[in-house]
Amino acid sequence: MLLLYKRITGARELGFEDIPSLMDEYNELENIYFGKKKFDNKAKETKLKGLYEYVNLLNPPKNPSTHVSYRLLIELANIFKDERNERVMKKLIDYGAIKDEAPEIKELITLAGNYADDFGQGEKIELQIDDIIKKALGELSQMLEADNDPDDLQNAIYQIAKSNEIPPKDFFKTLYQIILGSNRGPKIGPFILDIGRKKVANTLSSYVN
Repeated sequence: MLLLYKRITGARELGFEDIPSLMDEYNELENIYFGKKKFDNKAKETKLKGLYEYVNLLNPPKNPSTHVSYRLLIELANIFKDERNERVMKKLIDYGAIKDEAPEIKELITLAGNYADDFGQGEKIELQIDDIIKKALGELSQMLEADNDPDDLQNAIYQIAKSNEIPPKDFFKTLYQIILGSNRGPKIGPFILDIGRKKVANTLSSYVN
């Protein structure tokens, strides 16, 4: 909550839709504080470390926690409603997001599940997308809407990027930004299948039109 107030005081009203991005921002601050992420601008780095101390009431933890994208947790919580903690934890391990089960991750899954139940998907993430990537997103959306499943969705997405002369890593990055609000995530093909092809197709189409 302190991070939320610090970031938006005087800027706009407090909203529950801010929670996922702020949870991920907290992880980013923790990476900076514990030296996992460096800045050439040392003044900015010092300021952000100070913000991390501030949101921890000047008593920061001695060691960093295990990080998982909060938007990823919300997506998985929306998929798995029965036996949620166990099934989401298994998916996180399958995706390589975590190595082992941990109590702190279980607590995050519970919190993300509560958020998913109360607020659903949250607001659309605003992105600047050029026409070439929009065209590729449209092609992927149409493919996901089709009744026939591609044999290898991961490779099909790769081929869509290549046919539009988009570096695949840039196309994958855009997909992660749209779905998770992050530059990276689990292997995109299996992840889309877990979320649901039609659901992802609908999300992608909203960025094309």
